[in-house]
Amino acid sequence: MIKRVRGAAAVIVIGRGRMIADTSVAEFVRRASGSIVRVRSPEATRFAELVSAPGRTVTPVEPGVFEVSGATAESIGETAAENGVVLHELTLVQASLEEAFMELTRDEVEFKATAA
Repeated sequence: MIKRVRGAAAVIVIGRGRMIADTSVAEFVRRASGSIVRVRSPEATRFAELVSAPGRTVTPVEPGVFEVSGATAESIGETAAENGVVLHELTLVQASLEEAFMELTRDEVEFKATAA
């Protein structure tokens, strides 16, 4: 269910008779998304090494693009500036509202389909 609170959309999710969430849509999506930042750079290989650190995971996506979990876009941008690295993209990867709903309710379903 989506409701309006002071002009902003909010979400109430109930699963198995208990409230799972009662929050803003933005917060609901942010909770499901985690912190993954997509980076596109002509110096992606070198820059991926520069942003690697304990607690961070750097995952190649395609040539010139990688994703970092465990870091903010701001800290990655600052690292790029400090090292003179050109960035073509620096984007926080967020789930859609549907993906967020599925992520936050996956353990709350009563009925599941099974393979025949």
